[in-house]
Amino acid sequence: MPAWTSVSWTATTPSLTAVLFQAAGSNTATGPFNFVGPDGTAATFFASGDSLAQFKGFRFLKYRATLSTPDRTTTPAINDVTACFDNPLAGTTIAVDAVDGTFGGMVTLSAALFANGTALPGSPLAFKLNGNSVGSAVTAVSGVAARGSISLAGINAGTYATGITVSFGGDPGHHASSGSNTLTVAKAPQIISFAPLADKVATDAPFALSATGGASGNPVIFSTGSTACSVAGSIVTLLKGGTCAVNADQEGNANFAGALRVIQTFQIARASQSITFRR
Repeated sequence: MPAWTSVSWTATTPSLTAVLFQAAGSNTATGPFNFVGPDGTAATFFASGDSLAQFKGFRFLKYRATLSTPDRTTTPAINDVTACFDNPLAGTTIAVDAVDGTFGGMVTLSAALFANGTALPGSPLAFKLNGNSVGSAVTAVSGVAARGSISLAGINAGTYATGITVSFGGDPGHHASSGSNTLTVAKAPQIISFAPLADKVATDAPFALSATGGASGNPVIFSTGSTACSVAGSIVTLLKGGTCAVNADQEGNANFAGALRVIQTFQIARASQSITFRR
């Protein structure tokens, strides 16, 4: 809490002139300011070197000097004024939690505020994600404040050393402080939707494959290692009886991981034959 200690000044005071000095304190720069003397009333005036202890706790101090003279040609003058102040504000630190998320996903940001190693509740912390403000939260009894459901939209996959920053603006008893930690954005997964394939007969015509992939924009690629069929683009050609396994793959990019391969297997039956016996 702020602690004003004393006020002093030097002045030139010709005979019969006087300097009447009062002070006022407030916790806002705009006041209100009620000017008083050393006994806390407006009826008294400070002497140079008097204590300002009555203003302890006020962040702002103003003084008012009234110059009096019985002769217009002779006036007093104030040369300088010194208000002494002890700064007992407690230092604060912020411990910011690192955040791991997925491209396009949601995360929770959290941090703890401490004053001289002790949790500081009831204080607002301002959060920034990759340099952009995402609001504030008030610390709980534990000193922890959290902002949930924060979107990672627009932040590419990667590691950002100071991607999470949190600041405390200070208060009448505590210094301001800030802290940061790492934001890690992982590539988003992709899933291929590839429906099962019906069994065929070796003499059936070639047929087209269809599958949908994730949001990378890369196409789903079909392939096979089977000898009973061949795949060209999205067209399957049946070669002989047996088992045909068709693979579906999709590559990733800077923000999306490659999809897990999906394999659909179907059977190719040999075509039946008939013999016509003529007499």
